[in-house]
Amino acid sequence: MVFMQDWEEEEKKTLTACETFVMKSVWNQEEDYNIQELVDAVNREYGRDYKRSTVVNFLIRLSDKGFVKIRHKGRMAFIHPLITEQEYTREMLKEQKRFWFQGKASHLVASLLEAEEIDKEERDVIRRMLNELDEDAD
Repeated sequence: MVFMQDWEEEEKKTLTACETFVMKSVWNQEEDYNIQELVDAVNREYGRDYKRSTVVNFLIRLSDKGFVKIRHKGRMAFIHPLITEQEYTREMLKEQKRFWFQGKASHLVASLLEAEEIDKEERDVIRRMLNELDEDAD
């Protein structure tokens, strides 16, 4: 059973689809974005037609959730990510593994392998990764 407090905490670390577009654009940028640059990037990269006010609302929610910091410098506002894309995706994969795959990495990997064709080069990379895990365990 999920208690309300647990659900609220879960909501804080989860991105909606629209928030994901914004965060992905923030993560794709090496330096802090100003808001207009971010609006332009989201619209260009994800085929959206968001207005500045819409993106600002997403940013306020993302700030409340602890994903970004909005820094003001004069009349400009700049967006800085507080967590990396790798940190977020790692946590989301852990949660997906726990919820959908009974906590088993093998079930998650099997599902990925069944979902789409993986070429020989990528299979070789996966084999090397597994071999390295075996070597590290010894």
